[in-house]
Amino acid sequence: EYDLTLRGYDPLACPYFKEINKYVEKIGFSQQKAFKYENGLRHIIKNTLGTDVDYFEAWSIGDTLYSDWFHGYDFPPGITMDLFWEIMDNTNYTNYYQFTQSPDMYGARLASTKFFEDIINNFEAAMAGTSPVKFYFYSSHDTTLNGFLNGLEQFNYQNPPFASTLFFELYDEGNGGHTVRTLYNDQPLQLKGCTQPVYCDYHEFKAFLQSRIVPNIYKMCNVTYDYPGKQRGFLSDP
Repeated sequence: EYDLTLRGYDPLACPYFKEINKYVEKIGFSQQKAFKYENGLRHIIKNTLGTDVDYFEAWSIGDTLYSDWFHGYDFPPGITMDLFWEIMDNTNYTNYYQFTQSPDMYGARLASTKFFEDIINNFEAAMAGTSPVKFYFYSSHDTTLNGFLNGLEQFNYQNPPFASTLFFELYDEGNGGHTVRTLYNDQPLQLKGCTQPVYCDYHEFKAFLQSRIVPNIYKMCNVTYDYPGKQRGFLSDP
């Protein structure tokens, strides 16, 4: 079963994302990209691969081709590098549009709230000495990481490279002080509100994450007791 804490963008986990997706798909930029795809690239993909998908489902083609490219496998006949990158441009946009194009980036906040709450809770348990756990590992999709990077206001409008990583490291600085280092693909990120570029004071780090967390996410996601995703482990009873 999926751990839907990492799929907060999925309408099964957060039904309100249906409304976000409807909104984003109707804005001008999305419509322009969809029109261009439907009147060109869709026919090329169908004739080349024998697969007919609309614009908002074409990411599945891009994901497969990107995996082939990363591992050095040959593309299917008819897929050139120019065509590959054109497909990837569409894939990248539909992997992050619900985060970047939603009003006030609300989609990014919804998608990352439960994960950010986990980080705070895990760090505070470590500092209080109530948890022996030294390392937490989460494995997810690129869309998940897009949501988290947008939630951190660190997104660069590029889909995460294959096998990307996001680390949050807690350091005991002595005398009751703690700092957090945030790394994306081994490069430090300076989060808003952090006065130091690499090792952020824990209280500053926590304040920033809390500013990105959506209060009462159960209500904001329009979660009801019998919604489809609940039985799959996301958003336990408040």
